[in-house]
Amino acid sequence: IRAGKDAATNNLAASKADLEAAKQSLVAQAVKAYLLGIEATHQENYAKQVYDNFDKNLKVTEAFFKEGAVSKQDIHLAKSELARSKDAYEKAKNAKIQALRSLELLLGKYPSGNFKIADKLPAVPNAISAGLPSELLERRADLVAAERRVASAFNRTTQAKAARLPKIALTSSLGGSSSALNEIADPTNVFWSLASNLVAPIFDGGSRKADAEIATADQKEAVEQYKKAALTAFNEVETALTNEQTLKKRLEALNMAHEQAVMAEKIAQAKYEEGEGQLLDILQIKRGTISSNVERLRVEQELLSERVNLYLALGGNI
Repeated sequence: IRAGKDAATNNLAASKADLEAAKQSLVAQAVKAYLLGIEATHQENYAKQVYDNFDKNLKVTEAFFKEGAVSKQDIHLAKSELARSKDAYEKAKNAKIQALRSLELLLGKYPSGNFKIADKLPAVPNAISAGLPSELLERRADLVAAERRVASAFNRTTQAKAARLPKIALTSSLGGSSSALNEIADPTNVFWSLASNLVAPIFDGGSRKADAEIATADQKEAVEQYKKAALTAFNEVETALTNEQTLKKRLEALNMAHEQAVMAEKIAQAKYEEGEGQLLDILQIKRGTISSNVERLRVEQELLSERVNLYLALGGNI
């Protein structure tokens, strides 16, 4: 009876942890949907600016044509680019509608849409501090649930305490994943293949002797599920840290590319309006500016969403 009570208690704790994991996942989805909504709003506003810019460009070209400074070909080119920008604007407007509609559904506010969205994306957060301990992952709700199911399978909390993660640093001094995390997150690592045999040496790097042998199918399943949850946790942290580092480098490059493209466009536009430059040249430069800015906004949103993924991977412990 005592063993059954312990098992039921641990199963209840596991179910509560499952509920907490579901809540955290829902919050993360809502935050990422909100960030996507902000980006979509920015993309729409920028697409409108581009459309207005090409509309102005067409008027300048038409004025030059009346003076005989440009050919009919330039008029057709200017009208073509204006139509392209109109298409991009309509796509951006629809993307914003879809993003906000998804957010409304997620928040239970569809179709009223009674909420405001921020005007700009939040600042990119600082790098994660070096040396985050792997013990943080043991607070993840899904790992808590898996650990309690190990306890239920063995019917003794003292034996279930053997289900622990290896003690490593998750982050490096540069803010990315540590070499230890890279190694441990590899599913081919022999570390993970030992979980079918004994509880203790698996989850503490073999530093202690086994407290309990896996004698039943239920026990084996519980340990295997803990192993699977642990491997998923390590992999999610490593992926989020690696992606964040990559996205930061991309954003830095795209910011530089956009800054230079804007400067080149201003020079080309001034020359064209003075009757010195060629329309084809300025259109090509404008396309580069548009492309760099659209991608820059997208990467900025992805970088913030990746921090949400990292927060979720660490079980909300940063």
